[in-house]
Amino acid sequence: MHRSIAYLAAALLLVSAGLVYAAPSPSVTLTILQPITTGQSVRLSWSSTGANNCRLFRYPPGGGEDTWYDMGPVSVPASATNYTSSITGPLNIAGYWAFEIDCSAGNHVVLSVAVVRVTVAPCQNGTGNAGSCTSCNAGYVSDGFGSCVAQPASVSTLTLSPGRVRAGGVVYAKWTSVGMTSCTLRDNTNVVKSTALNPAGSGVPLTILKRTTFTLICSNSTNLYTRVATATLSASFSEY
Repeated sequence: MHRSIAYLAAALLLVSAGLVYAAPSPSVTLTILQPITTGQSVRLSWSSTGANNCRLFRYPPGGGEDTWYDMGPVSVPASATNYTSSITGPLNIAGYWAFEIDCSAGNHVVLSVAVVRVTVAPCQNGTGNAGSCTSCNAGYVSDGFGSCVAQPASVSTLTLSPGRVRAGGVVYAKWTSVGMTSCTLRDNTNVVKSTALNPAGSGVPLTILKRTTFTLICSNSTNLYTRVATATLSASFSEY
């Protein structure tokens, strides 16, 4: 009995000194490689020691216990080896997603859990964001399904505010254009008053001395739009 105890004590000393190999405990480690935004796939990495027959599970934000999704078996040999994988399909819900890998190790099960935060993707021109895109850059509109698509070329009505003034008064010409490369506003004597695509503020100030018709012509490589508006004098003044 004393010899056995002494033998075990010596063996432990040899193991602790690194002179005798002791098999490591079975383990598996799951790692998230990078944070993602909605509509992207997450990349995972895992490694194992002494574990096999592994399966991967996914758990969405705010879900209950019954929302675990079995993603099927994954390849993890018994030796310490790293693997990486992209989960098929995008994660479309913002929040914290949990992933779990469960492996057999003899009569035991070893597991590892990793959590990734999925943030809302910024709206990008022409790019879908799986329902999360709520505003778009200038020149693009939402298609109602999470994508920003190019807004169709258009030119609004030419408006003059106010529409009637006393002689020498000022009216403001306003319009908006989308997808145009040039816009020119002229009066009825063909004098150019503005070349803005989209006038800022209240619009283009125009001094009115008599009844004047203004013509706006906007164009791009395929379209030409013409808009017309007329400023008149107040009734207390004669028009000439």
